[in-house]
Amino acid sequence: MEKRRNWRLVVSTLLLASCLAATACSSSTNGTGNVGATNVASETNKASAGKKESTGDKIDPLGKYDPPINVSVATLIDQATKFRDGESIENNNWMTAYREQLGIKVNYNWTVTGTIEQYNQKLNITIASNELPDFVTVNAMQMKQMAESGQLAELNEVYEKYASPLSKSIFEYDATALNSAKIDGKLMGLPFVSALPDNAPMLFIRTDWLKALGLPEPKTMDDLFAIMDAFTNRDPDGNQRKDTYGLALTKGLYEMPGLKGFFNAYHAYPTLWVKDDAGKTVYGEVMPQMKAALAKLQALYKSGQIDPEFGVKDAGKLYEEIAMGKFGVFFGLDWAPIVIKAGKISNPKMEWKAFPLPSIDGKVAKASTPFNVSQYVVARKGAKNPEAVMKMMNLSVEKLFGESAEPEVYSTGKDGIAIHKYRLFQLEHPLKNLNQSLHIQAALAGSNPSALNAAEKLTYQRILDYQAGDLSQWSTERVFGIGGAFSILDEYTKNNRLLLSEYVGTSTPTMVDKKATLDKMEQEVFTKIIMGTSTMDEFDKYVDNWHRLGGSKITEEVNKALSKSR
Repeated sequence: MEKRRNWRLVVSTLLLASCLAATACSSSTNGTGNVGATNVASETNKASAGKKESTGDKIDPLGKYDPPINVSVATLIDQATKFRDGESIENNNWMTAYREQLGIKVNYNWTVTGTIEQYNQKLNITIASNELPDFVTVNAMQMKQMAESGQLAELNEVYEKYASPLSKSIFEYDATALNSAKIDGKLMGLPFVSALPDNAPMLFIRTDWLKALGLPEPKTMDDLFAIMDAFTNRDPDGNQRKDTYGLALTKGLYEMPGLKGFFNAYHAYPTLWVKDDAGKTVYGEVMPQMKAALAKLQALYKSGQIDPEFGVKDAGKLYEEIAMGKFGVFFGLDWAPIVIKAGKISNPKMEWKAFPLPSIDGKVAKASTPFNVSQYVVARKGAKNPEAVMKMMNLSVEKLFGESAEPEVYSTGKDGIAIHKYRLFQLEHPLKNLNQSLHIQAALAGSNPSALNAAEKLTYQRILDYQAGDLSQWSTERVFGIGGAFSILDEYTKNNRLLLSEYVGTSTPTMVDKKATLDKMEQEVFTKIIMGTSTMDEFDKYVDNWHRLGGSKITEEVNKALSKSR
């Protein structure tokens, strides 16, 4: 845990080194839509780029099976995933690579197109029936349940023998990630390590509306409240109709575009374990700061600044409406411009800008940064070739970040199709996107891309294409360019404005039994409070019920686990 808490020093050192040496990281993400990919491999990784068969005792991490093997999987296809004509989840560049470069034929037992909740519903049925594919993506609680019921293969030997140097460098960048997949010292899954700063919320505002109404950019939450009121009541789009809202949010509350950033502005940190004033680790949702934020949201809803139908809208629908010009403010992640760029293409005057989180009281607001592992790939006990999952992860990082990286083939094509979404098992360097953006911004500032590698030059060129009039690359500029979303994450990092959870271990016994019920209760109570169908007294009742129905026991287990790790 101490290593985890000191990550900012490591980040700062690496960022300085990366800027001086112009080394590279990638920008392909786990389904979030980031573009480009850059090389995080060192000279020691060159040996892992081959595709020859394993011979004798020497194992090639990317060795091809001969004869080929079949593996079964299940997967979630998010609603924003697009395919080219003739392609599908079974037929695409990644499936071809698995087959032709590794000798692995992938067979889908089932897929779910929709939300993570829908995927988990299907997966839980599969787990209960014990009709598991060879490999499947699970969350921490599911992994623990499956391990305890004897459904999983141990992966210690698979990892030690088959992980490529590049894969190991990512897994072991912070030992917390790999340790989170261990149960009683046994590696029961491989964590999907993702970028660290990228999960921090920021504020997005339609700056063309600010200009139309003569409003300044916000510095405080009070400034933001004035902007949201104006965007609701002063006809920012000039169509002579009252058809816009100040703040966009989904029925998921914390699903982006959601309310994490809003709560952070009140120094409230839902989904994180944080220190209270007495130094005890407590769950963010039950801290008193949440009540003040909920009260303000209730007032915003009552005044018409929040869409009254937010409780039935998912993220996909909301992003569509943002692109259509219905909202002027939302809290999102760095990739948000990518999923609203259709609005820019249809209305070239539309302009969005990212801002750091403002504060309600003058005290700097920190952005909540969840543990950068939320999912794991596990192997079914009895799977014939459990090492195949490691080889597939090796190929993933090699083709996105390694010496043989091909970003237009495996990350994002010239046509904007997010090919990286088709890969099965995600793994990426925690600083890849931030480093890439810093390199590209330096090149843009000096009009000199010579220090960029091939993949970074691709993103650099896309930004130049936007500047020359290609609106389809607006989102690339708004994410990676000067003043873009990663400029906000750079400011967070440099100024110690990221807050990580105190506890990132495996699910405690009571979490497994009770957390899903507690989370459902929270969503229901908070939604009713925001909509005004429940009074603010319901928050106090919720806190009491949370503790009574398992929260106190979970808190006790978390603090006990933390005391052992220190």
